[in-house]
Amino acid sequence: MRVRGPDPHRARTAPARAYPTPSCGMAARVRAWLVVASLCFAGPTLAQSPTATTPIDWNTTARLLAGMKVDGDGRTGALAARASLREHQGAMNEVWQAFANRRLAPMRRFAQTELSPLPAAKGPVYYPFSGPDALHALALFPDAREFLLTGLEPSGRLPDLEPMDEPTLRASLALLRRSISSVLSWSFFRTNDMKVDLRRNRLEGVAPILLAFTARYGFEVTALEPFVLGSGSPVGAAPVTGQAAGTGMAASSTGSGMTPTEAAHAVPSPLAGLRLRFRLPGETAERSIAYVPTDLSNAGLDARPEYIQWVKAARPAATMLKSASYLLHRGSFSRVRGLILEQTALVVQDDSGIPWQHFATDRWTPHLYGHYTHPIKLFANRAQADLRSAYAKASPSPLPFAYGYNFQDGGNNLQRFTRQDR
Repeated sequence: MRVRGPDPHRARTAPARAYPTPSCGMAARVRAWLVVASLCFAGPTLAQSPTATTPIDWNTTARLLAGMKVDGDGRTGALAARASLREHQGAMNEVWQAFANRRLAPMRRFAQTELSPLPAAKGPVYYPFSGPDALHALALFPDAREFLLTGLEPSGRLPDLEPMDEPTLRASLALLRRSISSVLSWSFFRTNDMKVDLRRNRLEGVAPILLAFTARYGFEVTALEPFVLGSGSPVGAAPVTGQAAGTGMAASSTGSGMTPTEAAHAVPSPLAGLRLRFRLPGETAERSIAYVPTDLSNAGLDARPEYIQWVKAARPAATMLKSASYLLHRGSFSRVRGLILEQTALVVQDDSGIPWQHFATDRWTPHLYGHYTHPIKLFANRAQADLRSAYAKASPSPLPFAYGYNFQDGGNNLQRFTRQDR
């Protein structure tokens, strides 16, 4: 299998842009922007579905996107009975069952013995360069209650499935399956393909993928909501007022004297993300995945100082890195690399993460899994002689599942680093 070029997170194809940072004096305009954001992230509105009085709730929508059975009558039953969704259910069941048997079961056993006993594995878990890969984060950190994901892929919005005609819905679900199938089969998203698919799809952005993965793991989705970093709220979370709980129903007014269209033109673009809230059946406390799309290069972080503040405020205990295009080997990504080494007590990664030399101190204790020989051909210039030597001298533990790029040629590898002063 050939990877189609490096991840476009990469500064050459996604140069950093300087967005204004919201300040206290911008509070009214930020509130107006939040309502505009809620329209983007929201579920169906009355304007989109004239015959509906309320939108389908997020949990039902998540299960439909995941290709899972939905009980109900009325609108819910009618939607679930559509031919395109029945076809989607059959196709998703097939690929998910193959993933569950081949990769999910060994991942869960690995997590139980190698990660869960460590206090830091309870999170929060920071996963930069993740895109919408909640799949591996939830499997490897089953006890964590808070996840922070970052990629260049847009957050997107979730259109109402109900008013979509059959050809549009069928095509949208097929593109969604294509994005999901790559990570189920290979353990990573083929970024160039996903970038095209997310732009073409009416189910745009990472939101539908996050919803589908969360539902497939047996969680009940309670909310999907936008938030703005640097708004002054705890951990940068600025909830959108006027939304019906659990539905994503947007408010009908900006509350600022401006229409949403006027607000969109008047408000600078604060750094915004989406937060997915969910829980297992029987749980009372919610868990969350927060996704923020931004450029993690030094130049990108210089333009977005609120991002570093957000991560630090969350106090991540663990960092996960996988299929990260070796960006953390570059000097131009030294700030996010330093953030990880400074903030977290546990790092779980493949060789595309932080180079071995940065852990070669008494501060970190390594545990090696799998085999390291060399990177795939696309990243041949990122070979690490010191990591190869460490594998040769150690007795690495088995790695019974694919993790990262080198899943086919015997170079499948994972390193676990625990910090001694935490």
